[in-house]
Amino acid sequence: MKSFLKRNVLKHLVCIALVFIITSGFVPMHAWAYTWKYSYKVTALVQKKTVTQKADTEHYYSGTDTDVHIYYVHKINVPSNGYLRIASSASSKEIRIYKFINMKDNIGNTSDILTLKGSRSYYMILPKGYYYIHADPGTKFNWSFNRKKAAYNYCRARASGLKAGTKVGIFFTCGYEYDRWYKVSLTRNKTITVIFNQLDAGGMCSFDVYNSQGGKVNCPELTNTSYRTGTLRKGTYYIRVWRDQYEDEYTDYYGRVIQIMWR
Repeated sequence: MKSFLKRNVLKHLVCIALVFIITSGFVPMHAWAYTWKYSYKVTALVQKKTVTQKADTEHYYSGTDTDVHIYYVHKINVPSNGYLRIASSASSKEIRIYKFINMKDNIGNTSDILTLKGSRSYYMILPKGYYYIHADPGTKFNWSFNRKKAAYNYCRARASGLKAGTKVGIFFTCGYEYDRWYKVSLTRNKTITVIFNQLDAGGMCSFDVYNSQGGKVNCPELTNTSYRTGTLRKGTYYIRVWRDQYEDEYTDYYGRVIQIMWR
């Protein structure tokens, strides 16, 4: 009799457990409605005005379960063909330049066209149009633009004279990526040392030295920025500076600003 009662109690408990499990499946669950939103504060930045990059902020609104990220960016207007200089307060700070920003998304999901770091002065050539700048928090920076006239020393016959010790800037502006030629006159037998600095990133530019007949002269590397020929006879020589013409959406903004000198 005790065994029978025990079995009935056990069955009763099992039935109660099953009812609880079944009915609990119909209890409405709390819907998780947490969302992210993005807001951009865009400020037009005129030339030569120094600004300090504000830190991006984040606000959570519990009433709507919404997390709002606010980004502070600066907008610049490049008026025509020429080169830009961006001055930064610290070489350790990163400055990013965008052609387009998806303002409905995290800025980290938009690819920049240039990332600047490691210097306090940056030179670059950008096509005419509007661009956005977003830097590390606390970065002080400004920008300026310089127009450049088209150069005509595009072949050996039109080479520009270049005196020893004179630095010359070469700007491969968009649509004017042809070679630049310079004439060098030696009044005695000597070596030619070429100082070749690429002022923007990319490593897409190089140079060659030629004799008066158009034959290439060997000019091996001495350091990262200097190159030297063997002893040359007095006479006329030429330096040709050229830019790699292979371009895509990434390399088109690089390798356009050069400084060269010989001694």
